[in-house]
Amino acid sequence: MSTLISNSAAELLRAMNQQDDKKREDLAKSINNHSLNAAGLGFIPVPFADMAALTINVWHMYVKINDILGISFKENALKSIASAAIANISGNILAAGLANLLKAVPGANIPALVIAAAANYAICYSSAWVYLQVLTTVAKQQNGKVDLDTIPVKTLKRYVKDNKDKQKDIAKEAKTEYAKEHKDDK
Repeated sequence: MSTLISNSAAELLRAMNQQDDKKREDLAKSINNHSLNAAGLGFIPVPFADMAALTINVWHMYVKINDILGISFKENALKSIASAAIANISGNILAAGLANLLKAVPGANIPALVIAAAANYAICYSSAWVYLQVLTTVAKQQNGKVDLDTIPVKTLKRYVKDNKDKQKDIAKEAKTEYAKEHKDDK
């Protein structure tokens, strides 16, 4: 899966007229770290505490991506993109929500933690991918520049929605991959 993010980062950097392997590596590393952090949040035993932390984690990841790329932004635009990206994958949010309900059930809490971790990983990873796609679209339209503040929030949300099906597929693959890699962690 990390190849997907690396390729998306390379495409974005090309669209921004920046051929920079270090930035591509920094983007991939940051996204991977945020996705693993998101998975770790799934192990918070308090029901639904991880969902609030996950939202902050995704938002922070977008801020970090912008820092790496030197993109300035208004908080409103970033929050709109994050909320739209997370809404795109409502199935994973539903799985995370059900897992959170099970955290309170004795005997079901351990499997629930693992399910929540996998769902959180998928949500974060696929949200990163869709954000890179939005930035690439903007860079192509603005001849290599990315100025999110000049694009109406409605348009940014449409860019996210345009990637909904692919984002769902990526989230599903990421969740499966995470579960396979961590099946012995139970």
